[in-house]
Amino acid sequence: ITAGELGILQSSTVTIFLENQQSEPITGIVFAQIINEITVNPTYFDTAWPNASTDLAVVTLNPSFSTTVTSDQRAEDVNLVAAAPLLTAVNNVVAAGTGDVTVTFDVSFQQAIGSFEGGIDEAFSSVSFIFAFEYTV
Repeated sequence: ITAGELGILQSSTVTIFLENQQSEPITGIVFAQIINEITVNPTYFDTAWPNASTDLAVVTLNPSFSTTVTSDQRAEDVNLVAAAPLLTAVNNVVAAGTGDVTVTFDVSFQQAIGSFEGGIDEAFSSVSFIFAFEYTV
């Protein structure tokens, strides 16, 4: 194995519910962030898996009013270039004729909701990994 690449197909959505339970209007800055991370063997790649976040939104709600803010990430063209440790691990498995190479990932969600009540209402992420390797015989 002389080169490798990991393609990521991702669809992530986070919805934040906001409500003003105070007796006066509230204005606050609201955003959601989708944090992507290779958690086991991150040194296998030369490039990072990018995060996504909504633009900062300034929201004003009158008393007893509510709204939702949604952030989506569709990553169908993210490619992480394989670094030497991944190529070595794969070559060791190929040479041994058995074994495995582990890559673990995590997708998490963070929020900022100012003085509003509420928070993340729904969070969903679907991720597929596609490995491609170049080799010589």
